Amino acid sequence: MAYINESDCLQVLQAKLGFNDFELDDYKLVPFEEIRGFHGSHALLKIHATVEGEKRAFSFFVKSAANNELVFERYWSRAKLFAKEHLMLTKIIKDLQKQIPRKLTADCYLSKLNQFVVMENLSLVGYDTANIKDMDMPHAEAAIRTFADFHAASIIFEEKNGLTFRDKYKDISFESFFRFDPERTECLLYSADKGVRDVVEKYFQDLDQKIINDVLDKAAAAAERLAKPSGKYRNVICQGDPWGNNLLYKYKNGNPSEAIVVDFQAQRYAPPALEIQQFLHLGASTEFVIKHGEEVKNIYYDQMTKTLKHQNIDVARILPRDVFEESYRYYEEFGIATRLYYALLTKIPGEYLLKLAADEKEFLSLMVDGTSSVPLEAFEKHSRYRQTLTEAINGAIKFYETHI
Repeated sequence: MAYINESDCLQVLQAKLGFNDFELDDYKLVPFEEIRGFHGSHALLKIHATVEGEKRAFSFFVKSAANNELVFERYWSRAKLFAKEHLMLTKIIKDLQKQIPRKLTADCYLSKLNQFVVMENLSLVGYDTANIKDMDMPHAEAAIRTFADFHAASIIFEEKNGLTFRDKYKDISFESFFRFDPERTECLLYSADKGVRDVVEKYFQDLDQKIINDVLDKAAAAAERLAKPSGKYRNVICQGDPWGNNLLYKYKNGNPSEAIVVDFQAQRYAPPALEIQQFLHLGASTEFVIKHGEEVKNIYYDQMTKTLKHQNIDVARILPRDVFEESYRYYEEFGIATRLYYALLTKIPGEYLLKLAADEKEFLSLMVDGTSSVPLEAFEKHSRYRQTLTEAINGAIKFYETHI
């Protein structure tokens, strides 16, 4: 966990309050007991201060990079995870937030490159993770409206300023996850692809291995090819990692009333349809996508149309409906392909996450070297994990059977 000192706390408070008429009394960093994912250690920073003569307590969310030098060198730094999020939180989000009134993400009060970020504790303003087993339409609608506004803010910025984000920030095109190398590499796609193949080889022996290997070859190639900025469709700033833990919701009478996105380590500059398809295929069942995919897509386009119109921008000029529909069909492959890798890694049961977090060799063997012992054991012992990964594999097979 990151070491945060008194000077850091003073900077955080000044950024939060907007003035420096305060005295720091004490502070404490409290790590989360629950593992929140692979890409950071998480904690609450609790600060007590005297502000204009009044005793006050503050709470902030902290995410830090790996303390282990080997893990940082072989995984974090190669993928540039914290570098990308630092750029997003300190610069790009500010550009986006100026364009629309909707709050896009947590306020960032301090970011130290490759060390830690200190952000607003969103739970204090009513946001929470979704306590649902499977995606439902109320949560999907809240989330997709948020993505529409997020992407619209990107378009508004570019239209107002006459330059693209790619022109302004050269590093935004770097791909953290889906860069492929046929040899072992520090990029995630190699190890995730190998893990899926190992599961298929052991537990799907009834399948024609030549056909399934061809499917997995196509999926890996698609993940790499489609993650890049498009030369055909309008690109926008994408959150890039739109699965469950990276969306928080506010609730009214038990129903989600709005959503907010967090975590920008996988940020992309790509067409909106890529993020929509990834959101659907990473966060929802095949049944949900078949039943509600069109509805979600239509809500997205209507919301973007409305948000752009508020800024006197005609969506038909920026993203005509027929072009949007074409791009939506085109990027379905990205959702199908990346679902394989997310099902393999992000759905690993909690007991294994604890083991991976505690052992650098176990972590690197899975995320870098492509050793599949954890997914193989989890597939055998945990029905929910087995069901999710099986659905992803079957979905890829069905997709490529009908698109060859």
